[in-house]
Amino acid sequence: MWQQRYESSDAGSGVRLFFPEVRAAHRTLAKLELTNIRAQIFTGHGGLRKYLFRFKLSTVQTCTCDDASIESITHILVECPRYSAKRFECESRIGRSIEPQSLKELINDDSCRAHFLAFAESAMRQTAKANGAKNV
Repeated sequence: MWQQRYESSDAGSGVRLFFPEVRAAHRTLAKLELTNIRAQIFTGHGGLRKYLFRFKLSTVQTCTCDDASIESITHILVECPRYSAKRFECESRIGRSIEPQSLKELINDDSCRAHFLAFAESAMRQTAKANGAKNV
């Protein structure tokens, strides 16, 4: 029942990138310290232009990397050239590519999680600071 509601909801699409199954989400989240920056990564809410634009806190939702791509959590983690060196370093450490379809595996795999989160937190902090966030 919970899984069906979770899958059919319009809300939480960012969370479902990382946690497509409710039970797996609970198991993984129980192992993590949930910080402000991690909550922003998992939800896509926070210092990203896509989110800020929704609330008229940014005049654009596009990324500064090309002024065409929407600055979302998927974009900064998977595509954005501003983070290509850090992304490559992370991929080399974990032996896997960071792609939209692999995000759930990277966060749920005990052997990848710490390296992936270090990369994701660094990219999210840098993005949020560039967009005017303080205390990230």
